Formats: sequence, C-alpha cells, structure tokens
Amino acid sequence: MSVLNLSNIKALALDVIDAEKIGIDQEDYLASIDKNDFTNLVVKIGKQIMNDSTFTDRLPELDFEELTYGTTIEEYFMDLVLPDPHDPSGATTLAPRDVNFKDPYYSKELERKTTSVTIRDNAWNNGMLGREELAGLAARVLKRLYDSQEVYKYSLKKQMLGEFASRATKPALYTELAVPNDAASGENWIKQVKEKVLELGTFITEDNNLAEVLATSPTLTMYVKGSKLTPSIDVDTLAGAFNEGRVQIPVDIKVVEDFGTITGANADAWAILIDPRGVGVHHHSTTATHQYNGEGEFTNYFLHYTPIGYLSHYTNIHVWRLPVE
Repeated sequence: MSVLNLSNIKALALDVIDAEKIGIDQEDYLASIDKNDFTNLVVKIGKQIMNDSTFTDRLPELDFEELTYGTTIEEYFMDLVLPDPHDPSGATTLAPRDVNFKDPYYSKELERKTTSVTIRDNAWNNGMLGREELAGLAARVLKRLYDSQEVYKYSLKKQMLGEFASRATKPALYTELAVPNDAASGENWIKQVKEKVLELGTFITEDNNLAEVLATSPTLTMYVKGSKLTPSIDVDTLAGAFNEGRVQIPVDIKVVEDFGTITGANADAWAILIDPRGVGVHHHSTTATHQYNGEGEFTNYFLHYTPIGYLSHYTNIHVWRLPVE
C-alpha cells in the first residue's frame, strides 16, 4: 500500500480531475453519452444544480413613496423676502405682500412595463430527477421574475442619477478631476469634497442647484461610479499617515457600476454629490397577477410596474468628471 504524501496526492488529484469531463457544454455531452460497460445502458444524471445569484436593488434610499392616484409630480419653489424700510406712517400696511413663486417643474409617469414568466404543468417532469427538483425549478423560475424586476428598478435609479448629473453643466456645478489612484490624489479629492459639503450642506448659496435659488441641504450622499476609487481612499488615504477622524469623507458613499447612460458634457462623470431629496423614483400601481391556460396546461405570472422619475431643480448637486483632453 502506497503512503500518501503531498507529492503523490497532488499528482493523483491531477490525474483524476479530467478537464474533459467537467463543465462540458450540452453539445459535447450529447455527442459522447456514456454507457455502462456491462448493461450498455446510458449512465444517468445523478444530480441537477443551478448556482444562482441573488439580485437586489442596492439603492433603496432612492425609493420615494408610492403614488396610487395622481401620477404627475409638480415641484414649486418660493423665493425668500427682502426686508423693506420701516414705514412708521403705516401707509402701506394693507397692501398685499405676495411671495414670489418660481415657475414649477413637472415629472410625469414613465412607460408601464410588465415582467412575465411561465410555469408549465406536465412539461418539465421528465427532465427532473424527482418532485424536489421539479419544485425547485418552479421556485427558481418565479425568483427570476422578481429578480428581473429588481434589476430593472435598480437600473432606473442609476439612470436617474445620470440624468441629474447630465443637467449639472453650469461651471459651479462640476469639477474636472482625474479619478484618485493614490494617497496624494485621494487626499486632494477629499479636500474638495469637504469644501463642497460645506457649501452645499451648510452655507446658503444660490449657484449649487439647477434653478439657481437660495438653498441648503440637510443631508448629502455621494455616489461613485466603479470600484477603483474606494480602495484607494480606504487603503492609501486613510491608512496610518493620516488622522482618519479628520480626513474621512463626511458623507455616506455608495458605489454603483455606472450612472446609466450619460450624454453631453458630463458623460465622464465619476462621482455625484447630491441632496437625496432631489432625485428618486416613485412607484405607481405595482401589481402582481397570474392567469392559468387550461388548454396549454401552464400558468403565466406577471409583474406590472409604472415608475415616475423625480428630479429636482431646487436641491443641491455637484459632479466630478474627468478632465477634457
């Protein structure tokens, strides 16, 4: 009997793990179906598996309340009032003092979409190993219905962020800067962020929003595109040499894959600092229905969804974009 050691067990594993028998595609498998040497019967499939992913909407903070009835959003704004000289005679006491209203902006409902899947009776059975596998297949089909809806909602929200950024083209609303890739550039960006957080969130300014009105933001959120920025900030900028309490970015940061499709001057936007009240998605009449087809022996399941994208002209925003070459 051979003694097992690291060398021969490694060689044995290499010999046993035949790449041509692992993860082969359907065409190659069907072209070389194995048969038992003695009975000449087809070697059966012993296990069926689907390694699935769980898809979630990672921007739940951009979910605004459901609008069950009216679907148009009207955003209005009132100017502040400049003090008048005191009039001790009271001659103008009874004159009206109407507040000045800005022109409103409107957001209308977007196209209604339906996501649907089919569950079939007596059609999948002979491809399954048993009742448990059949039930698992049906459950995964329904999970695909809801996962698909979640990915769609998530994509809408990223596109809303991109739409907001695409409109921030006034010089005060954007900064051109290469994506930080080391401690020095990361620290430089953090200084800029702190300045903008102070401007947008604390100071009263009138050039940090699309409508150029006096505004301040009670809270701010930073959205960053891609995954290359935050490791640089976490590892290089905040490591050892810096006081984390003083250098740390004073806003919540959320990383997304992209900002949808942005066109125009801000197509290369990689970070967006916003007042979270200013952009989001309302939901209208989200319903789930199903219908059985007796003749075809299948059930169709439907998710109906009407979104309403909301974008504010009166809340603050700042965009970082790549320098123009």
